[in-house]
Formats: sequence, C-alpha cells, structure tokens
Amino acid sequence: MRLGCGGCLGALLALALAVTALGGLIWGIQQAGAPPEPVRAAGLEDDAEAEREARVRAERKLVELVARRGRGPRTPVFLSEAELEALLAARLGELGDLPIAAVALRLPGEGVVDLAVSLPLRVLLAETLPRAALGVLPEAWVGRPVWLRLRGRPQVEPGGGGRRYLRLTVDRAGVGRLPLPAFAPRLLLPPSALRLLRWPIPDALEEFRVEAGRVSLWPRGSSP
Repeated sequence: MRLGCGGCLGALLALALAVTALGGLIWGIQQAGAPPEPVRAAGLEDDAEAEREARVRAERKLVELVARRGRGPRTPVFLSEAELEALLAARLGELGDLPIAAVALRLPGEGVVDLAVSLPLRVLLAETLPRAALGVLPEAWVGRPVWLRLRGRPQVEPGGGGRRYLRLTVDRAGVGRLPLPAFAPRLLLPPSALRLLRWPIPDALEEFRVEAGRVSLWPRGSSP
C-alpha cells in the first residue's frame, strides 16, 4: 500500500512538473512573440513607399560622403533614424539565409543603438534545441515571428585585408518582452547571422557618431 501511494505521489509530482514546464514554455513563447513596444518597422507593406524614399536618400548621402573625402573642410553627412533604418532593412533583406521580415531602429542618443529584427522563432530555437525536439513543436509556435532586440554601441574596428567594419557591441538583448543576457545572440543565432553585429564600411568613412535621432558620418580628411 505504501509503495502504491509512493508511486501515485511520484506520478503526480512528475505530472505537476510536466504541466509547469509546459506552462512555462507556452508563457515564454507568448512573451517572445509580443512586441517589446510599439515600433515603426521597415519592411512592412504599408510603409513600403516611405521606406523606399528613405533608402534612396540614404544611398545618395553615402555617395556624397565618398565625394567629400579629402576635399576641403571635413564636414559630416547626417543620416536620420528613418534613413538608417531603411538602409539596414535593405541590407538585411539581402541575407538570404536569414528570413528577416522587418527591422526597427531607434537612436536614443549617447552613442546607443536599439535594433530589433523580426524573424521566425525556429531560427532562434534551431541553435539551442536538438532537431528531434524542434520537430515535435507545433508549426504554429516555431513559425510565428518574434522580435530579437539588441541594444549596444557601434564602434569602427579594423579587419583583414585593410577592410574596416562597424561592430555593434551588445549591452542588452531580448526576444519580445523576454530579457536575455548580452551574450545570448551569439548562442541563439547561426554563425552566418552574426553579420547582424558586424558590417563592412566604405573606405571613405573615418568616424561614425550616434546622436539622438540621427548618426553623423565623418569622411576622411582634416580634423573637424
């Protein structure tokens, strides 16, 4: 009789733990799918025309930056938050192995960049769950879009072959409303997707400064 009761208690405990784990998983997926805040995101249908115009303005300014290199006083080229967001959305859309649906960018000031990208949850789970475990999860869960949030400070750094890159050093991260450690993106993203954090920059660009609502691009030349 005691053994039977012990077996019943063990079964009840195991069931309770399983329900708790399932509830935690469902809650986590719901929080991951929730937007962190109301965002204006590049890549959405209703903003297509405004995004295209912002991207064209940004590309023209980059051409202007190259033309200014070494000519006269060193003056910056400014990109607005919307222009930089549209430019990033276009570049990220070229990453065929990373199905990004939308991009949201904020420049709160003091050198800080808030970047959020919308992508299927399966992309983040694929690096942390065994393939068999991922296969048993409902498609409605793993296929839903989530916002990967990154906050950090971009810095220009040298690379191989004389190239230079703009690297985003992540200070804070999250998925939807779930906060994550700053190192989490390197564990969640496939190696090829780490291009999100490191971008090649034109040789004409010497300095990249983040201000509130805009960035200033300083061409190579005399000191300001």
